[in-house]
Amino acid sequence: MSTNNDHEVSSALSFFKGFLFGGILGAGFALLYAPKTGKEFREDIKKKSADLKEDADVALADFKTKANAILEEGKKAADSLLKEAEAKLAEAKEKAAKIMESGAKVVDSLEDAVEDVVEKAADKVGVSKETVESKKKKVKDAVKAAKKAFDDEKENVLKDESA
Repeated sequence: MSTNNDHEVSSALSFFKGFLFGGILGAGFALLYAPKTGKEFREDIKKKSADLKEDADVALADFKTKANAILEEGKKAADSLLKEAEAKLAEAKEKAAKIMESGAKVVDSLEDAVEDVVEKAADKVGVSKETVESKKKKVKDAVKAAKKAFDDEKENVLKDESA
């Protein structure tokens, strides 16, 4: 077992020596074949860095401008959709109010028609006036209850729409 560990250490040490030797050789060749001195090379790096920073700043400013334009477009589209939805809602409320109003008219005319029919029936049949009045009152009460239920429902619908 110890020979196996020694072999691994020896192998790692050989690798490290080769890596270090290769790095030194590479650095030496880089210095020998470098077209510029270290000072010139550092100045070039500074210039490239400044150019890259300037390019990044321009790209960032361009991105911000485009992002703001997209945001403005989105806000305008949202405002437009909101206005359109509000107009549709107002139109729907108006239609609902008209329907409720026509329903109320139908209930009123039904009440009047029932009253007329009961009176005519009483005249033709010859039923006593008290009986007719009693039946008339029941029918009238039923119609009033229907009208009240209709009005209550109308009020609930209008409350729901305004909420």
